[in-house]
Amino acid sequence: MSPLRIFEIGATVSPRVAVVSASTAALLMAGFFVISRVGLQGAFSAADLTFFRYASALLLLPIFLGNAPARLGGIGWGRGLFLALCGGAAMNILMAGGLSLSSVAHAGVFTQGTIPMIAALLSVIFLGDQLTNWRIGGLVLILFGLLTLGWGGFVESAPAAWKGDLMFVGAAIMWASFTVAMRAWRVDPVLGLSIVAVINFVIFAPIYFVFLDPVITRLPVADWWFQAFYQAVAVGVLAAVLYMRAIPVLGAARTALVVALVPVFAILLAVPVLGEVPGVLESCGMIVVLIGVAGATGVRFGVKPAT
Repeated sequence: MSPLRIFEIGATVSPRVAVVSASTAALLMAGFFVISRVGLQGAFSAADLTFFRYASALLLLPIFLGNAPARLGGIGWGRGLFLALCGGAAMNILMAGGLSLSSVAHAGVFTQGTIPMIAALLSVIFLGDQLTNWRIGGLVLILFGLLTLGWGGFVESAPAAWKGDLMFVGAAIMWASFTVAMRAWRVDPVLGLSIVAVINFVIFAPIYFVFLDPVITRLPVADWWFQAFYQAVAVGVLAAVLYMRAIPVLGAARTALVVALVPVFAILLAVPVLGEVPGVLESCGMIVVLIGVAGATGVRFGVKPAT
């Protein structure tokens, strides 16, 4: 199969490609936390990173225009606007704002750790999913681990880190809602991403250039092209498509377990790049969250994953 087929509407992949896709998505997502925090500590603002992220609309525009744009590909404006809100600029600004206050380790765990928990609860409420005792135990572990991590951040790192952690949780709630809605409405991943990117770009770009201080107007291209490329292409398109293409093949549980490695990859990258070494309490909280994520997604080590 041509690698470009993964971006076609309705495309499917083999189990082997799905594993590679999910693993690659995890690495790209981990890099997002580190690269974003580097940018925020430098010349970039949360608005800059958000503009770059949804500049992916320029790449996805042909898909948007080629699939009944007047009806948003057939899903309708009500559903389309909901997806654009939950998976759009507001979510990204919360994430970037959190990264300006808290560490990469907290970002990885408070987002990737809470998304499975929130998505599971939303699926029970809106989709009628059932939670096994194993999954309930996993959710409890996630909550306990997050509390440990949050307290560890308060006593072992910056006192304001808890504010960033709350912003991460807010972003996780929005992304979990987006994920559950995509599943409930059976929206093709590429079509859904094109709708989210185009709507957010059309709304946010004028605000960015008129009312904010665009980095691209005050710095040479050499200073911002990599950040723009990573946000728009690597994260805004590639990571999201690879992740969502893997779900139908591997199942939500196995895919989520692979992506649960994002905090691990992010922490490993943050140590040499940013010099961020988690404290003892923070490390214990991360380990508990990762174990909880495995349980919450229905994965039993040595046992066939629950469906």
